[in-house]
Amino acid sequence: MTPLPAKSTQRRQFLKLLGITSAGIAAFPAIVRADPLMLTDPVLLHDEGGGSSPCADSFVTSWYAAVQANAVSSGDTASISSSDLEAHCRFYHGLQSDGLVSSIIAMVTFPNTGALDTHLNGCLTAFIKTAGNSHWPCGGLGVPQFSVNGLTGTGAGNSSLQTGVLGTNYPSDSSAGIIVYCSAIVNGASSDDAGYLNDSGSDSVILLASRANSGGAMFDATLGNIGSPASPGAGYYSLQRVASNDLRLWYAKSTSAHAQLGSTFTGGGGSRGAHEIFFMAGNHWNTGGGFGNTQSTYSLCAITAGLGGADDAKLYARGHQLRIDLGGGFV
Repeated sequence: MTPLPAKSTQRRQFLKLLGITSAGIAAFPAIVRADPLMLTDPVLLHDEGGGSSPCADSFVTSWYAAVQANAVSSGDTASISSSDLEAHCRFYHGLQSDGLVSSIIAMVTFPNTGALDTHLNGCLTAFIKTAGNSHWPCGGLGVPQFSVNGLTGTGAGNSSLQTGVLGTNYPSDSSAGIIVYCSAIVNGASSDDAGYLNDSGSDSVILLASRANSGGAMFDATLGNIGSPASPGAGYYSLQRVASNDLRLWYAKSTSAHAQLGSTFTGGGGSRGAHEIFFMAGNHWNTGGGFGNTQSTYSLCAITAGLGGADDAKLYARGHQLRIDLGGGFV
């Protein structure tokens, strides 16, 4: 690894080649006095402006190492382009800037890991994880169901994403959230996009986007739930409980500003259950397996602590921009 020139005159010449003016050098004299910088230092490699330089953020590079390892564990190979890694750098730094990272329990971003990631164990590696599985096993899903727009369900019983996150991993009964960004929606009469449930709904977390009427419930649907507003179709859906008497459903897409769907449910909420949260289906925990498996296409899924409207809008904006940067999966 070659350090930058050590002498002041040489450093000034080098910095001029980089387009840094004498005024810029005067404004930041430490540049010409500091210990030699390495050409591989993150300050030189990371490009916040959207360039194609490789991402040197330790969080993102650690995630990429996990992506590769999870693919290898199933006999596959996963590879993510430098531009897509850079997109994830900007996404993560944006979440940090907005103060959202600590509110995310688990999240998958569905990056393009290549056709050799046959079982999608690399693609489905959790980008952020404080609970649950390192990658979300996906049953019968594989490369044929994946595109630049995300992962598409088959509607079959084995096509759910199993997060390993339990209802009891939420911070409290009054702080819980679940999110899907659907780049395409196929409505089904019994489609469940995320959560867990029993026969009566008395112990459930359920988010409904892939139906003619969207809605959701936490944690006891028998006590009431979000009313059934007409589904606006593909977009970002976020079910958020921020108090025992405050459960809301949010929606957004590029042509629809982030806004609440339906009315706030202010009734009793029930309690968290120790049941696994699924995506692309609900985990019918008292009988086993997925329920209401969908055929919609998902480009971002997340489990969060309860987010207020302003923070949820920020998360949507960051996720939407990530999908634009990845070249698909946004509406």
